[in-house]
Amino acid sequence: MVAGLAEGRSHLYGALRSDDTNSAVDLLRGFGIETHTEAEPWIVVGTGGALRAPDSPINVGLSGLTARIALVLAAHADGVTRIEAQGRLRARPIGALVESLEAQGAAISTSDGFLPVTVEGVGGLWGGEMLVNSSLTSQFATSLMMVAPLMEEGANIVTEGLESSHGYVELTANVMEQFGAKVSPTITGFEIAKQGYRPTDVVIEPDASSAAYPLLAAAITGGTVTIEGLSSRSRQPDIAVVDTFVTMGCQLTESEDGLLLDGPRTGLLPVEANLSHAPDGALAVAVACIFASGTSRLSGLGSLRHKESDRLTAIGHELRKLGADVSAEADSLTITPRERRGVLIDPHGDHRLAMALGVAGLCIPGLAVTDYEVVSKTWPGFWEMLERLSGEPGPGRVLGSPVVKGTIVTIDGPAGSGKSTVSRVVAERAGLPHLDTGAFYRAATLVALRTGTDLHDEEKVAGVVEEAIFGQENGVMYLNGEDVSAEIRDDPVTSAVSRVSAYPTVRRTLVRHQRDWIEARGGSGVVEGRDIGSAVFPDASVKVYLDASQAERARRRAAQSGEDPNDVLADIARRDGYDSSRETSPLTVPEDAIIIDTTDMTFEEVVEAVLGLIPTDS
Repeated sequence: MVAGLAEGRSHLYGALRSDDTNSAVDLLRGFGIETHTEAEPWIVVGTGGALRAPDSPINVGLSGLTARIALVLAAHADGVTRIEAQGRLRARPIGALVESLEAQGAAISTSDGFLPVTVEGVGGLWGGEMLVNSSLTSQFATSLMMVAPLMEEGANIVTEGLESSHGYVELTANVMEQFGAKVSPTITGFEIAKQGYRPTDVVIEPDASSAAYPLLAAAITGGTVTIEGLSSRSRQPDIAVVDTFVTMGCQLTESEDGLLLDGPRTGLLPVEANLSHAPDGALAVAVACIFASGTSRLSGLGSLRHKESDRLTAIGHELRKLGADVSAEADSLTITPRERRGVLIDPHGDHRLAMALGVAGLCIPGLAVTDYEVVSKTWPGFWEMLERLSGEPGPGRVLGSPVVKGTIVTIDGPAGSGKSTVSRVVAERAGLPHLDTGAFYRAATLVALRTGTDLHDEEKVAGVVEEAIFGQENGVMYLNGEDVSAEIRDDPVTSAVSRVSAYPTVRRTLVRHQRDWIEARGGSGVVEGRDIGSAVFPDASVKVYLDASQAERARRRAAQSGEDPNDVLADIARRDGYDSSRETSPLTVPEDAIIIDTTDMTFEEVVEAVLGLIPTDS
């Protein structure tokens, strides 16, 4: 963000590629700032604060910091900006920041103090004394500070209620100073001179907030982890979790390589810790406490209630499921370990909950995490990292497969051609994850039915689908963390799924989920559906189109369901006609697909034919 406000070309080395940083890059581009993030280093060509209001709405995804900065950039720009968001971010507060910007003359229309918002900018904020209530989040102060060097009078930013998160704002000031800004701490906040930014080449330090999870892995297993390039002297507030792990019995060693943590071979000690200055790292410490030898108490956690989830309530709920006694108060957790048990964990749509609780699976057999793709918000490769540490498969992954890494096998075909059963067996024998895309469309239909949404209104249907959380694991389809595998096969869903799946906006949302699902598994998998090789994964390694005569497909389905073969034949003919003629992603044979006519083949012959097309390392 600061590079985008400098005047000229900056190079960013070691930038994180994740959903949040993608949102940040999209924000800069929306305001006319040139960015190149395809390779290392990232290049940002700043405009010196000359910002044009975007021609179309900016969607900041789930990134809270991007959203807050977007508000200030929009107020500073000349013109009208629409800022939209996804999921729980639309329930996270922005009111205090809106008040500060309205005092500068910006006209802001909000949804009762939440996103989405429409901002009519002033063509350059004038600054001066700016009061911002930062008791809920330091991001309000951070976003104002970033733009302050471009304001007409600079700014004297008064930060009320910032005490517990002061470290994050100091980190912001440090980044600003690297780009030439003059930031002077005051008794009440920060005084920032008007002098703009100069372009700079920056090496970005490893993220201490994310480092908490591999450090947690060492702590609970008695193993050893080295975080390259990170020091306990880092300015990042969440580095404080290292001291907490040391208090619990870990040993810390630092060298030129980075920070090394040894977990105790005899188990962790209980701890009392105030983590108000390291709230993002608190979840990792909370998980460590269920492996301690007694009761622990963590305090200073009030800000966790206003994150991607109500983290204080959510972590307490999930730790109880794992067997611990947990008492959650206004800003604290008291955790007493009991006999641990493997359960299905719900991360509540929160990347940090998924990562912290996922690490616990190193020591708790049977633990599984739904909606695990949520980690892509800040660490798309998290499960692969955990797999390397443990030597065990991560979610949906099978180790020891001879299949070439990055292999995607698409299996398309009409209804009744055998896609589902063939793809599952092929995936199992090839050691690849299996993705049933049709289940996503059925789950999307279910959420529309459950919410009473008018199925004839594409915009409303797309809205509830965008809000929903979808997950699929080991053949189980999850909707908002609930197993809906049986319900999505019931008649109400079956009758309505064709209509819902035909909407282009719905298909775009679900295609994104499906691509993310495969990417989270190392870019490999067997995927079945009706437009997979042509629309969802057009660059797949292997494309198969299974076909059979309508009569044979009707016979197979009738044998499975016990229905009248004539009725099934009529239904298949109707489905074929609809699927092949719909405007969006019609059923077609991908140009480079291998067509396998299964009419006169046994099931085993079909499976072997598909397996024979998959490249292996042997």
